[in-house]
Amino acid sequence: MATFTDVYFATLPEVMGRRAVYPPERESYILQATNPQLMRQRYYVWLLLEYALQQSLGKGLSELHIQKSPHGKWESPFAHFSLAHSHKALAVAVSDTPVGVDIQKQIEKTTVANCALTDSEWTRFLSAQNPSELLTELWTKKESLFKTTDKLRFSPKEIHAEHAFTQTEWLEIDGERYALSTTSPIRKLQQIQL
Repeated sequence: MATFTDVYFATLPEVMGRRAVYPPERESYILQATNPQLMRQRYYVWLLLEYALQQSLGKGLSELHIQKSPHGKWESPFAHFSLAHSHKALAVAVSDTPVGVDIQKQIEKTTVANCALTDSEWTRFLSAQNPSELLTELWTKKESLFKTTDKLRFSPKEIHAEHAFTQTEWLEIDGERYALSTTSPIRKLQQIQL
Protein backbone atom coordinates (compact mmCIF):
# COMPACT_ATOMS: atom_id res chain seq x y z
CA MET A 1 0.00 0.00 0.00
CA ALA A 2 1.32 3.43 -0.92
CA THR A 3 2.19 5.76 1.91
CA PHE A 4 1.57 8.71 -0.35
CA THR A 5 0.01 9.55 -3.67
CA ASP A 6 -0.16 13.20 -4.64
CA VAL A 7 -2.29 14.26 -7.58
CA TYR A 8 -1.97 17.57 -9.38
CA PHE A 9 -4.37 18.76 -12.05
CA ALA A 10 -4.63 21.80 -14.29
CA THR A 11 -6.54 23.35 -17.15
CA LEU A 12 -4.81 23.05 -20.51
CA PRO A 13 -3.62 26.54 -21.56
CA GLU A 14 -5.03 27.81 -24.85
CA VAL A 15 -1.66 28.93 -26.19
CA MET A 16 1.38 26.72 -26.68
CA GLY A 17 4.32 27.89 -24.62
CA ARG A 18 7.74 26.89 -25.81
CA ARG A 19 10.79 26.02 -23.92
CA ALA A 20 12.72 22.84 -24.43
CA VAL A 21 11.85 20.08 -21.96
CA TYR A 22 14.04 17.37 -20.49
CA PRO A 23 14.83 14.70 -21.60
CA PRO A 24 15.38 15.36 -25.32
CA GLU A 25 13.31 12.23 -26.14
CA ARG A 26 10.26 13.89 -24.57
CA GLU A 27 10.92 17.06 -26.55
CA SER A 28 10.90 14.96 -29.76
CA TYR A 29 7.74 13.16 -28.64
CA ILE A 30 5.97 16.50 -28.12
CA LEU A 31 7.02 17.80 -31.53
CA GLN A 32 5.85 14.60 -33.28
CA ALA A 33 2.22 15.45 -32.53
CA THR A 34 0.51 16.73 -35.67
CA ASN A 35 -2.63 17.82 -33.81
CA PRO A 36 -2.05 21.21 -32.08
CA GLN A 37 -4.18 20.29 -29.05
CA LEU A 38 -2.33 17.00 -28.57
CA MET A 39 0.98 18.84 -28.81
CA ARG A 40 -0.18 21.28 -26.10
CA GLN A 41 -1.40 18.38 -23.93
CA ARG A 42 1.94 16.55 -24.21
CA TYR A 43 3.88 19.72 -23.46
CA TYR A 44 1.83 21.01 -20.54
CA VAL A 45 1.33 17.65 -18.82
CA TRP A 46 5.14 17.44 -18.79
CA LEU A 47 5.39 20.87 -17.16
CA LEU A 48 2.81 19.67 -14.64
CA LEU A 49 5.00 16.61 -13.99
CA GLU A 50 8.02 18.86 -13.38
CA TYR A 51 6.00 20.81 -10.83
CA ALA A 52 4.62 17.65 -9.17
CA LEU A 53 8.02 15.99 -8.79
CA GLN A 54 9.50 19.13 -7.29
CA GLN A 55 6.58 19.57 -4.87
CA SER A 56 6.23 15.94 -3.77
CA LEU A 57 9.82 14.69 -3.98
CA GLY A 58 11.96 17.82 -4.10
CA LYS A 59 13.56 16.45 -7.29
CA GLY A 60 13.95 17.68 -10.84
CA LEU A 61 13.48 15.66 -14.02
CA SER A 62 17.21 15.37 -14.74
CA GLU A 63 17.89 13.92 -11.27
CA LEU A 64 15.36 11.14 -11.86
CA HIS A 65 16.74 9.83 -15.18
CA ILE A 66 13.32 9.73 -16.84
CA GLN A 67 13.11 7.79 -20.08
CA LYS A 68 10.57 6.11 -22.33
CA SER A 69 10.16 2.36 -21.83
CA PRO A 70 10.03 -0.06 -24.79
CA HIS A 71 6.22 -0.07 -24.33
CA GLY A 72 5.98 3.71 -24.59
CA LYS A 73 5.59 4.64 -20.91
CA TRP A 74 7.63 7.39 -19.33
CA GLU A 75 9.35 6.11 -16.19
CA SER A 76 12.17 6.60 -13.74
CA PRO A 77 14.13 4.11 -11.64
CA PHE A 78 13.86 6.60 -8.75
CA ALA A 79 10.21 7.73 -8.76
CA HIS A 80 6.72 6.50 -9.58
CA PHE A 81 4.41 8.75 -11.56
CA SER A 82 1.60 8.67 -14.09
CA LEU A 83 0.34 11.20 -16.64
CA ALA A 84 -3.14 11.84 -18.08
CA HIS A 85 -4.91 14.36 -20.27
CA SER A 86 -8.40 14.70 -21.70
CA HIS A 87 -9.79 17.63 -23.66
CA LYS A 88 -8.88 20.68 -21.52
CA ALA A 89 -7.72 18.80 -18.41
CA LEU A 90 -4.29 17.53 -17.34
CA ALA A 91 -3.38 15.32 -14.37
CA VAL A 92 -0.24 13.87 -12.82
CA ALA A 93 0.08 11.43 -9.92
CA VAL A 94 3.32 11.00 -7.96
CA SER A 95 3.64 8.15 -5.47
CA ASP A 96 6.11 6.02 -3.54
CA THR A 97 4.77 2.88 -5.27
CA PRO A 98 3.66 2.20 -8.86
CA VAL A 99 0.63 4.36 -9.62
CA GLY A 100 -1.80 4.99 -12.43
CA VAL A 101 -3.93 8.08 -12.97
CA ASP A 102 -6.54 8.93 -15.56
CA ILE A 103 -8.73 11.93 -16.16
CA GLN A 104 -11.69 11.96 -18.53
CA LYS A 105 -14.33 14.48 -19.47
CA GLN A 106 -17.75 13.03 -18.70
CA ILE A 107 -18.60 10.61 -21.51
CA GLU A 108 -21.93 11.53 -23.09
CA LYS A 109 -21.95 8.87 -25.84
CA THR A 110 -22.96 5.80 -23.90
CA THR A 111 -22.24 3.68 -26.98
CA VAL A 112 -18.66 3.64 -25.64
CA ALA A 113 -19.98 1.07 -23.16
CA ASN A 114 -20.02 -1.52 -25.97
CA CYS A 115 -16.22 -1.63 -26.10
CA ALA A 116 -15.53 -0.89 -22.43
CA LEU A 117 -17.69 -2.88 -20.02
CA THR A 118 -17.48 -6.42 -18.67
CA ASP A 119 -20.69 -8.42 -18.22
CA SER A 120 -21.01 -7.51 -14.53
CA GLU A 121 -20.36 -3.84 -15.31
CA TRP A 122 -23.12 -3.95 -17.95
CA THR A 123 -25.58 -5.00 -15.26
CA ARG A 124 -24.64 -1.97 -13.15
CA PHE A 125 -24.65 0.31 -16.20
CA LEU A 126 -28.15 -0.70 -17.31
CA SER A 127 -29.61 0.02 -13.86
CA ALA A 128 -27.57 3.17 -13.11
CA GLN A 129 -29.38 6.42 -12.35
CA ASN A 130 -26.68 8.26 -14.31
CA PRO A 131 -25.21 5.82 -16.87
CA SER A 132 -22.93 8.47 -18.37
CA GLU A 133 -21.34 9.21 -15.00
CA LEU A 134 -20.88 5.52 -14.18
CA LEU A 135 -19.35 4.83 -17.60
CA THR A 136 -16.90 7.71 -17.15
CA GLU A 137 -15.88 6.47 -13.70
CA LEU A 138 -15.37 2.92 -14.93
CA TRP A 139 -13.35 4.15 -17.92
CA THR A 140 -10.97 6.19 -15.73
CA LYS A 141 -10.60 3.35 -13.25
CA LYS A 142 -9.70 0.94 -16.06
CA GLU A 143 -7.24 3.41 -17.64
CA SER A 144 -5.53 4.05 -14.30
CA LEU A 145 -5.24 0.30 -13.65
CA PHE A 146 -3.88 -0.26 -17.17
CA LYS A 147 -1.18 2.35 -16.57
CA THR A 148 0.27 0.23 -13.75
CA THR A 149 0.82 -2.70 -16.13
CA ASP A 150 3.45 -3.29 -18.77
CA LYS A 151 0.92 -4.04 -21.49
CA LEU A 152 1.12 -2.42 -24.91
CA ARG A 153 -2.58 -2.13 -25.64
CA PHE A 154 -5.47 -0.83 -23.56
CA SER A 155 -8.32 -3.39 -23.66
CA PRO A 156 -10.96 -2.05 -21.27
CA LYS A 157 -13.26 -5.09 -21.51
CA GLU A 158 -10.43 -7.21 -20.07
CA ILE A 159 -9.96 -5.01 -16.99
CA HIS A 160 -12.28 -5.70 -14.07
CA ALA A 161 -12.27 -2.40 -12.19
CA GLU A 162 -14.40 -3.77 -9.36
CA HIS A 163 -11.63 -6.23 -8.34
CA ALA A 164 -8.91 -3.65 -7.63
CA PHE A 165 -8.62 -0.56 -5.47
CA THR A 166 -9.16 2.76 -7.22
CA GLN A 167 -10.19 6.17 -5.94
CA THR A 168 -12.30 8.45 -8.12
CA GLU A 169 -12.92 12.17 -7.65
CA TRP A 170 -15.18 14.38 -9.74
CA LEU A 171 -13.72 17.75 -10.70
CA GLU A 172 -14.96 20.82 -12.53
CA ILE A 173 -12.36 22.08 -14.99
CA ASP A 174 -13.02 24.95 -17.36
CA GLY A 175 -16.76 24.62 -16.72
CA GLU A 176 -16.96 20.89 -17.51
CA ARG A 177 -17.15 17.73 -15.36
CA TYR A 178 -14.22 15.33 -15.30
CA ALA A 179 -13.66 12.07 -13.45
CA LEU A 180 -10.15 11.50 -12.09
CA SER A 181 -9.13 8.04 -10.87
CA THR A 182 -5.97 6.74 -9.23
CA THR A 183 -4.84 3.27 -8.23
CA SER A 184 -3.95 4.29 -4.68
CA PRO A 185 -5.50 6.56 -2.03
CA ILE A 186 -4.92 10.25 -2.68
CA ARG A 187 -3.00 12.08 0.03
CA LYS A 188 -3.11 15.44 -1.73
CA LEU A 189 -5.29 16.66 -4.62
CA GLN A 190 -4.18 20.06 -5.84
CA GLN A 191 -5.19 22.23 -8.76
CA ILE A 192 -2.43 24.41 -10.17
CA GLN A 193 -2.24 27.16 -12.78
CA LEU A 194 0.13 26.58 -15.70
